Amino acid sequence: MTSGVNYDAADPTKVTLVLLAPFKEFVYAVGDFSDWKVAEGNQMKRTPDGEYYWIVLNGLTPQKQYVYQYWIDGKLKIADPYTEQVADPWNDKYIEPSVFPDIPTYDRTDYGIASVLKTGQVPYNWSASEASWIKPDVNHIVAYELHLRDFLKSHSLKDLADTIDYVKDLV
Repeated sequence: MTSGVNYDAADPTKVTLVLLAPFKEFVYAVGDFSDWKVAEGNQMKRTPDGEYYWIVLNGLTPQKQYVYQYWIDGKLKIADPYTEQVADPWNDKYIEPSVFPDIPTYDRTDYGIASVLKTGQVPYNWSASEASWIKPDVNHIVAYELHLRDFLKSHSLKDLADTIDYVKDLV
């Protein structure tokens, strides 16, 4: 298992959540799957070294999006640091369906930013073998992070692809 959501390829109704949370007393995974309630059944287990917390969620609906958070020590509510999609109760309403269809409904402003997982995902089939991939020299890597909604007025991935030369010229 790795940090974040671990999908079960054999069972599309099951995921395992893993969180690195050393020095914490307890963690709950709460969300749509628990009706946003803290219960014994969604308390995460702690690894013997006390570094990680984990929980297996069963009986989920395949191909359904679930919004969730980690509630830590009864004081802190956080999104999964490894999430692929964030649910933002303040800003998601401004995203047009033509830009991002099927954004899950999440309006819990008292809980803050949350994570989204989608069950039943098919693992990515890499086209190159691990043996043929050459790790780039860390001294020659340039990472540029941008937020599509802020970077382009159209919010379009296609427009970003057409603009990639501009991004390359920033180096």
